Amino acid sequence: MLKRIGRVIGGICLVLVLGQANWVQSQAELTPNPLPPVRVAADTLAIFPTEDTYIASGRTNDNFGQQDSLRLGYDGTEGSMRSLIRFDVANQLPDGAVVDSALLQVYVYDSEPSVDPPLVTEIYRIDSAWGETFVKWNNQPSIDNTVMATGALNRDVNFYTFDVTSLVQDWMTGTQEDWGMMLLADASGPNVRYRNLYSRERGGGLFPPRLTIEYSEDGDAPMMQIESMPRYSPEAFTVRWCGIDGATGTGILNYDVQYRINGGEWVDWLVDTTSTSAGFNGTSGNRFDFRVRATDNAGNVGAYTADDAATTQAGIPHATMTTISPPIRTNTDSLRIGWLPTLNNESIGGYQVYYWLANDEPSNYTNTTVGTSAFFTPRDGDGIYQFEVVALSASSVGETQLKTAEGWFILDTKATPTATINYLPYFSRGSSHICSFS
Repeated sequence: MLKRIGRVIGGICLVLVLGQANWVQSQAELTPNPLPPVRVAADTLAIFPTEDTYIASGRTNDNFGQQDSLRLGYDGTEGSMRSLIRFDVANQLPDGAVVDSALLQVYVYDSEPSVDPPLVTEIYRIDSAWGETFVKWNNQPSIDNTVMATGALNRDVNFYTFDVTSLVQDWMTGTQEDWGMMLLADASGPNVRYRNLYSRERGGGLFPPRLTIEYSEDGDAPMMQIESMPRYSPEAFTVRWCGIDGATGTGILNYDVQYRINGGEWVDWLVDTTSTSAGFNGTSGNRFDFRVRATDNAGNVGAYTADDAATTQAGIPHATMTTISPPIRTNTDSLRIGWLPTLNNESIGGYQVYYWLANDEPSNYTNTTVGTSAFFTPRDGDGIYQFEVVALSASSVGETQLKTAEGWFILDTKATPTATINYLPYFSRGSSHICSFS
């Protein structure tokens, strides 16, 4: 079997007649390896399809993957026609690249009818697998219903451009799987109306579809901060965190949050979450540590926050000193001190009050008591007395005594009494006056 192939070289049409073996070889060459990317500028790259073809409703079982054309619109023989193009974006751009803009260009070389307004063309994201050598109308991939770009194809032989930035950004960040794009135009018929575009099989590298991408590079991992936590918390509490990816970063994609109990092994709590806070249910009496890291849209993974950045004990009762009377400086030998529960008071079984003078070690002033006040009699002479109250649960489990002053006063029994005479008027009509002092 013989095939006739025409080529135009230097304005001269050459017709070659090939045998069957050569014809098969030429057909294989119509499905070439992807063209290498072209560096347009320092931060701009033009890449070419790894797969492209079209499908036709009038030829539901035919595959056109080896054709050098992509077709859009309606043809009397082939019916409605759609074009499919896929670029391997992630493997063409450098690691950490941030897509700033992406423009699809297609080349129209033929059209019908001879007088025709621009053919409005829409681009959709393909969201299932396909291959240019086996896709047909009757097994075409599904598409997302969102229009990702819109443009118009005139009859003029030329390149036409579509802004597909958001589509390519989704592919590059992994937000959407890169199955390529589908081009749809008016295919209602019955009037013939179509545009023919060159496919990647055209050869020569001049007219295939191309994707021109401007990008910047993000090589820095995001920085994280986890909100510090109170020493004691209820059994149910909230953990909060935030992150920064820098002024030129791609932005944070998600977070990983871990916890550990009483200094044990770290356990994954939230993985790939986009939240910046979450409620946690802890078991009473245990200490919980939390840490968090972030991944940005360029795939950079940050370090976890410090192990002790967010630590709390769950379900532990807590109290604090509230009253020291009389005032802070006194020479009296008996004062009233008071305290109140501030957390998990429903589980409080009693209190212990500690005091210390200056830098001495704390002494237990009260045995476990359920009261919330007591008279204090200084036992160690003049000086600065400091107090701390510890709340205990019914099972005598409670907060840790930390020697952190929650109240204080100065005892000064040797202070010299002082008096002040009240002011007298500058002028007076009388010859006697009342003098008062305090």
